[in-house]
Amino acid sequence: MEDEDGRALEPMGECYYKSFELQEHYKNLKSAEIPKVVMTACSRSFNDRWSLYHNEYHSVGWILNPVYRRHQQHTNKDVMQEFFRVLEITPGVDAAEATVELSKYRNYEGTTSLTLATDAESKLRPSDWWMSFGSDLPNLQKLCKIIMRQPISATRCEKNWSAYDHILTKKRSRLDPERASKLVHIYFNKKVIKKQFRLE
Repeated sequence: MEDEDGRALEPMGECYYKSFELQEHYKNLKSAEIPKVVMTACSRSFNDRWSLYHNEYHSVGWILNPVYRRHQQHTNKDVMQEFFRVLEITPGVDAAEATVELSKYRNYEGTTSLTLATDAESKLRPSDWWMSFGSDLPNLQKLCKIIMRQPISATRCEKNWSAYDHILTKKRSRLDPERASKLVHIYFNKKVIKKQFRLE
């Protein structure tokens, strides 16, 4: 996935910002002459999708994406609570130190204040930017490395569901969940082994 400049996106933080843009667009549409029924349906659809796909890692991605660090994320209570919740559960990250580092990051202190760093905000992927300029903020740098490189695709889930569909047919509908799970495991391992033999 790339933006209009050809920069590879790390969509974890982009999702949050794009949803805010959609909300603003929706507010502007409200003032236009659009039937209330249509606006209600659009609002419900947007909120349903947001509640289905949103998780706290999107908030962390939005905060740690240097492109958006001028935005006032700290004024959004939900975003900050989700950020701190992720800090507490992330292994190898000192939450107290990371909180101090967040203040430095927001206030452009240390290596993140360099002109080179601010110029590179929109040119580098967030994880690359943090690897280059986040050396004096090691906890946030580690958090970014973990969060920003996560894919937000459901492709792997879809493959798993496809395998279950292959195994749980009408004839085999009485399989208990544990046995079905084992069969899916065998099914995937068999594919991996076949692929390895073809490569050799």
